[in-house]
Amino acid sequence: PLSGLMLWVERGVTSPVPRFRPQTYDRLNRVLLGSCGGVVLACVTVFHAQLIIFATKYTGDISTIMLAVFFTTWLLGIGWALLYPRLRKAVQYMLRLTSILLVMVMPLNAIITNSHIFNVLETGHTTTLIIDVVFLVLGILLWRSIDKVKVTELSSTDREAKLSTGAEREA
Repeated sequence: PLSGLMLWVERGVTSPVPRFRPQTYDRLNRVLLGSCGGVVLACVTVFHAQLIIFATKYTGDISTIMLAVFFTTWLLGIGWALLYPRLRKAVQYMLRLTSILLVMVMPLNAIITNSHIFNVLETGHTTTLIIDVVFLVLGILLWRSIDKVKVTELSSTDREAKLSTGAEREA
C-alpha cells in the first residue's frame, strides 16, 4: 500500500495538471517517507535498546520499554520528515542515522554481551554473529547508496510554475 501511495504522489507531482495542490502532495510525500524511513530506524533502534536493557540487568516489563522505544522512534522519524525544511536532506540524515545504527550493532553486542567473531566457537552464538554481520553489511551498503536515493522535492518556484501552467491549460 505504501509503495502505491508513493507512486500516486509521484504521478501527482509530475502531472501537467495536478489534481491537488502541490502542498498536499508535499505533505503526503513527507509523511510517507517519514513513515517508511522511521519504521526502519525504529526497528534498528529496538536492537540497541534490547542490548542496553540487557546490560542494565533490568528485570521488569521489557516489552513496554521496547514498544515505547519503537513507537517513539517511529513518530520522531515521521516528525523529522514533516518538519525539516529540505525533504531530501531529511531523508539522507535519517538514512545515515539508520546506517550508523546498523553498523554499531556488532560492536555494541560485543561490548555488552561479550559475544563476537573471535569467540563464536566458544560461545556457540552463531545466530547472533550472523545477524551482526548482516547488519554490518547492510549498514555499509546503505551508507554507500544514500547519495543515489532520489527524493522528489519541488522548490517553491517550481510549485508556482506548475500551478500557473495547470491554470492556463484549464482556461
